[in-house]
This record gives sequence, C-alpha cells and structure tokens, in this order.
Amino acid sequence: ATPIDFAFAIHSQVGDKCTGAKINGRIVALRTEIENGDVVEILTNPNSHPSRDWLNHVVTSRARNRIRHWIS
Repeated sequence: ATPIDFAFAIHSQVGDKCTGAKINGRIVALRTEIENGDVVEILTNPNSHPSRDWLNHVVTSRARNRIRHWIS
C-alpha cells in the first residue's frame, strides 16, 4: 500500500487533507510503497483535497472509492 492508502485507513478526513508523508523520518513521494515495519507519518493541510492523480497510485478500494467520491 501507499501513504495515501494508509491516510484513508486512519480516517477519511486524514486522507482528504493529506499533502505528504514521511516514512521512517524521511519525506517520500505519495506513491512510495510502504513496507512492513515502516513508521509512517501523514502530513496534512486543512486547505488540501484529493487529486485525480492519486487514483493511479492507490491500492485499496477504500482509498479509491473515497477519492472518486471527492472528485465527483
């Protein structure tokens, strides 16, 4: 899964406001794969919202459905 999937798994509002992610203390691209044992921190911004491009990177149906809901 990706940090976007992880953000939506925490809570839909976290996913909706996601702007970036840190994995093991390092800033990474939102399309980066999360490995078992990784420590993930989701960066948020209250003025942010999901991007249509995220559909190309998410793996889980929950994240995909939530992004589609926001776009439509």
